[in-house]
Amino acid sequence: VFIINSLRVQAVLRAHRKKISLLRLIKQNIAGFAVAYVTPSVKLGGEPLKAYMMKKESGIDLKTGSSVMILDKFIEVLGTLMVGVIGLIILFLMPGIPNQAKVILFGIIIGGLAILYWVYYRTMKKRGSFSTLFNLLRFYKITKWKGLFKIIEDVEKKMHKFFVFNKKEFLLSFFFYMIYFIINIIEFKFLFLSFGVNLSITYII
Repeated sequence: VFIINSLRVQAVLRAHRKKISLLRLIKQNIAGFAVAYVTPSVKLGGEPLKAYMMKKESGIDLKTGSSVMILDKFIEVLGTLMVGVIGLIILFLMPGIPNQAKVILFGIIIGGLAILYWVYYRTMKKRGSFSTLFNLLRFYKITKWKGLFKIIEDVEKKMHKFFVFNKKEFLLSFFFYMIYFIINIIEFKFLFLSFGVNLSITYII
């Protein structure tokens, strides 16, 4: 799993004309994973550490490292939601599931896809979603955060270039996510089998 995740990050790095060895990325991935699980935000806690380690160990500036981490997380969330759509279709076909649960899950998935599309659309139009939120929430009034706006704008420019000029790397990194998902399904299948429970693939999804 760590190897597949590292290959996904490597594809995004390639789009930024940067290169880090696979072994080093695996180490950074494991470190980020460990930190993520001791912070309140399990999915995001390790990303700042990975960006910092890229700078310290490979000389990649924080703006590029932050862009890589945001794009990698964007692809991961997109993949998760796409799998969620598949799971939702299976759920609707399964008998005995309360309609209320189906509606709630449907709302969560549609809401997530809407947010991702909003980020993608504004990035493509060079409007910037993160800088917009920064101004909307008036973070610029915080003295220590004033310099962050320029950094956020630079990161958004790198994201725009990725979406416009690096569709091959985008599809490749998404492909690695799908491999990661398939491996997770296999892991869960064998985990349940070890407890003597033989669940179908559709049920695990």
